[in-house]
Amino acid sequence: MRTLTIAALTTLHADRSAHGPGRAPSIAECLDAARAGRLYDVDTQSAGYDGLSIGDDADDVIAEWAEACGVESPRGWTAERVGLAEGPV
Repeated sequence: MRTLTIAALTTLHADRSAHGPGRAPSIAECLDAARAGRLYDVDTQSAGYDGLSIGDDADDVIAEWAEACGVESPRGWTAERVGLAEGPV
C-alpha cells in the first residue's frame, strides 16, 4: 500500500485524468475511497491504460479494468492500494 498526502493524490489524479475520460473517478470520490482503503492505482505495464479505480480487491480491480479496456489478458498488470496520509497536507 502506498500512502499519499492530499496534494500527492491530487497530482496523481490529474496525471491519470489527463490521459482521457474514464481513467479516474472524480477527485472527491478518490479522496473518499483512499480514506476507506478502497482506491487502487492501476499500472498496465506500458499498455497505455493506467488509471485509478475504486474496489475491494486488487485482482477484481484489474479484472474490471481489463474488461473496460477491452483487454483479454492483463498479464503483468498491477493494482496498488492507495491510502491517504493523516495530518497536514
